[in-house]
Amino acid sequence: MDTRGLGARTPRQSRAIAIYCMRLGIAEPLEELVKTSGEAGRLIRELEGKCHVSKKSNNNKS
Repeated sequence: MDTRGLGARTPRQSRAIAIYCMRLGIAEPLEELVKTSGEAGRLIRELEGKCHVSKKSNNNKS
């Protein structure tokens, strides 16, 4: 059985992290900091939450 890549973050997760970082203006490549799929999932949820909060706060300023 080939076990290479089991538990590793997926290209789709790396892309999602990169997109959220761009939206939030984070210059660091955070997708390089996570090693596993679980870590990537948690980071995506955290960034997604920050992205939604910043959108809501921007909408209230008008």
